[in-house]
Amino acid sequence: QLTTLELHSNFPRYYFELYSAFSCMTMPINALFPDDKSQIHSLCLGSGRFLRSVLVPALIAAGATINDGNGLANNGNGNGNGNGNNFNPVILQTRGRTFMDYCHHRRSESRKKAKAAAETTTEAGECSDFLNYSYEVDTVQHDGRTITDIIPCFGAGSFGTVESKACIMDELLPHLQILRLIGVGVTEAGLSSCHTKAMTDLYDVLNKLRELQGEGEGQRQDGSGSGWICDNPNGKICVVNTDNVPLNGTKLKEFMLQLAAENVNDNDNMTMTQFLTNKVTFHNTMVDRITSQRPGSNGLVPRAEPTPLKALVIEDLEGDLPPSLVMQKDEGLGLGVVVRKKAGQLDADIALKLRVANGTHTAIAHVMALCGLLMTDALSNPKGEGGDCDNHDGDDKISAKLMYYLDSLFQHQNLKAAEANTEDLHDTKTSDVQAVYDDWRRIL
Repeated sequence: QLTTLELHSNFPRYYFELYSAFSCMTMPINALFPDDKSQIHSLCLGSGRFLRSVLVPALIAAGATINDGNGLANNGNGNGNGNGNNFNPVILQTRGRTFMDYCHHRRSESRKKAKAAAETTTEAGECSDFLNYSYEVDTVQHDGRTITDIIPCFGAGSFGTVESKACIMDELLPHLQILRLIGVGVTEAGLSSCHTKAMTDLYDVLNKLRELQGEGEGQRQDGSGSGWICDNPNGKICVVNTDNVPLNGTKLKEFMLQLAAENVNDNDNMTMTQFLTNKVTFHNTMVDRITSQRPGSNGLVPRAEPTPLKALVIEDLEGDLPPSLVMQKDEGLGLGVVVRKKAGQLDADIALKLRVANGTHTAIAHVMALCGLLMTDALSNPKGEGGDCDNHDGDDKISAKLMYYLDSLFQHQNLKAAEANTEDLHDTKTSDVQAVYDDWRRIL
């Protein structure tokens, strides 16, 4: 029970150093945030595999001007924060601390290598505070190869304990200067009611942001100093959900308004209901990328199919999204982010996903199961293209027959049905329907 000073005074130096080392080993890390938190412009509530394999890479790429060759997108000065379009996302785990520990371990290993090689220091001779956190994403290519991308993030935290949540609320949020987007990926269970832990945590974050918001040149409402501002076109924080739930944005807004009604405070400068209506927009989205996990990674490393053309479709009817995300071009990066600005377009995307991608997937899965073909690599032989089934042998012939069946099903049923129900698909062109199938067929 001795204090550090008493240890230092009464024990040999060896024991003091041993005590200090043990204290460092056993003291849990409650947050991994950069010293300069003002450069963080987006928050990701949840550390789900889809969010980390689709949304975060898109946010990184939206503000990047170059790629350093190692999968780390940045703006050329090594920290990714040199222009007005970046997001610099920090990932906040809803439960537990596995992702935070994973990032800490990766950074420790990276710094060991950097110290040994003396290659990743700034001009001042110190390790850059940014891009020291990262995680891996595996993508299984069409030919079976697995490519691993290194995705940077600008910090990690957790709502899993009282101490770690306090770090988010008291050490991160008060130091934000510009906030553009909040990503939410908390699974369908997290969206089951407004009283789930994920929803109450999101509400607490938004309520704290309401208290900290700035006016004019960043002055807080209560005059206590500088606060965050939102430089999006309409000045609204964009909340983008990546869970596979219909009308997820509408549901999120309903939940937040319900919680606001249950937590009324008449002394607030701006009520929470007003804040949610005037300062936040909740986008409906569609998500579509099969994402599992690397074997043995405990869910920390996503393992995904090649990114579909429409992996994440965001509805933005009022033009609230940051321009860098709306105007973002894939340019071969395969980001799969599409923004819909007209009513009905997202509904058409969802209908095509269900009828074309999911419909043909179900059809071929049933046939393959009945034939005793339990793995999808039965479809992967490149010779199995087209309908010339009888000119192949063995596996080639099986693959050709399966794809002939699937192509015929699409041409004579899915496509014909789409042509006959253009109003139901909001006048989607036949070429768009064909493009959905072609992209899905390529992935199959």
